[in-house]
Amino acid sequence: MLIKVSCPSCSEMFAADSAECGHTVNCPSCSSEFPIPLQESLEVGNIIDDHIIKEFIGKGSMGFVYLAEHLLMNRQVALKTISPDQLHAEGTVDLFIKEVQNSAALQHPNIVTTYNAGCKNNIFFITMQYVEGSDLSDIVDKEKKLNEKKSFQLAKEIAQALSYAWNDHNMIHRDIKPENIRYNTKGRYLVMDFGLAMQGGIDDSGYINGTPDFMSPEQATMKEVDFHTDMYSLGLTMIYALTGKRVFQGTPQEVLQMQVSAPIPSLSELAPNQKFSAKIQNIISKMTAKNPSDRYESWEQLISRLDKALDNDAPQKPKKKKNPNAIKANKATVQHTQAANKSIRRQSGGMAFPVYVFFCIMVFVSYLYYIGRIPDFLNLM
Repeated sequence: MLIKVSCPSCSEMFAADSAECGHTVNCPSCSSEFPIPLQESLEVGNIIDDHIIKEFIGKGSMGFVYLAEHLLMNRQVALKTISPDQLHAEGTVDLFIKEVQNSAALQHPNIVTTYNAGCKNNIFFITMQYVEGSDLSDIVDKEKKLNEKKSFQLAKEIAQALSYAWNDHNMIHRDIKPENIRYNTKGRYLVMDFGLAMQGGIDDSGYINGTPDFMSPEQATMKEVDFHTDMYSLGLTMIYALTGKRVFQGTPQEVLQMQVSAPIPSLSELAPNQKFSAKIQNIISKMTAKNPSDRYESWEQLISRLDKALDNDAPQKPKKKKNPNAIKANKATVQHTQAANKSIRRQSGGMAFPVYVFFCIMVFVSYLYYIGRIPDFLNLM
C-alpha cells in the first residue's frame, strides 16, 4: 500500500510503500535521510524499535501479535501491540503498562520472558520471548484431549511457574486458561499474559476481571484472592485438557453464577466414553473446591502430589525371576570356597613357626651389625 510521506528537511511530498515504515530513506528532492513514520497499524516489513516485522501471528484481547527480529541481535521475538480501535478505550493503556511491569519482574523457565517495551508513533508495544509451538487450546482442538500423564505434567509445570510468582513476588495471574498456556517444541509448558496479574488481596478496580469459563468463585464475587484462585483455574484447565470441554455452558453472567454455586461436573460426566483414574479425579476435585481453604494448602503440596502421580504412572521394571539352578550353583561355589580357605589356613599354619624364627634371627643380626659387635659374637661361637 502506498502512503504519502513528507520530507522533514524540504517538505517535499512523495509516495512510499507502507511496508517501508520505520526504514530510513532518502528524499528524492534534497537527498536528506530520514525514517518513514510508522502508521496506526504495523505490517510486515515495518521497523519498530530496531525490530523488523516478519510475520503476523494472531490477534489478542487488546491488539495484535507479530513475529519480529531484532536487526542487530538476530533474535526472534513476539511483538505485541495495542490495536488502533482499542487504543482509546478506557483502561487499555493502563492495562498494557501493567502487563509490562508485571511480566518484567518474572524470570522462570515456565514463564514467557519479557525483553522490552515502549511507544513509537503512538504504537504501544512489548517484545517478549518467541515460543515456537502451540497454545494449549490449539493442541486440545487438534488432538481432542491429553492423556492423564500429559495432564499431570502440564499441571506440574504450570504450578511451578505460579508457585514462583506467588512465593517470590506475591503475584497471582488471575487469567489461567488454555489460551494463556504455550507448549513449545521442546516439550515444555509456559505461562503467558500477566496483564491481569496482581498482588494478593481485593481487586478495587470495580470490575470482575478474568475469563468466566476458568474463574474461581472468590474472583467472580470480587472477594479477597490469593494463590488459590490460580489453583482453581488450573484445575479447570486440566479438565479441559482431559475432556476437551469447559465445565459450564451459558452466557458470561450465567457461567459466573455457576462458578460460584453449581458443583463442578465430574470427568466421567463430561466425557462418559473415557475412563479416568480415581487419582486424577481426586486431585482435580481438591483443586476446584468451591471454598479456597478446602484446596491444597500450598503450591508445594500440590506439586508433591503431582510428582507422586507421575511416579506411579512411570513404567515399572519387571522383576527378574530367581533361577533355582543358579541358587544351587551358588551354594556349591560357597562350599568350595570355604574348603579352599581352610586348606590355605592349614598350609599357612605349618610354615608360620620357621618363618617366625628366621625373622627373629635376622632382627638380632641386624642389631649386632648396628652396634658393631658382630666380631665378638663370632668369637663366642
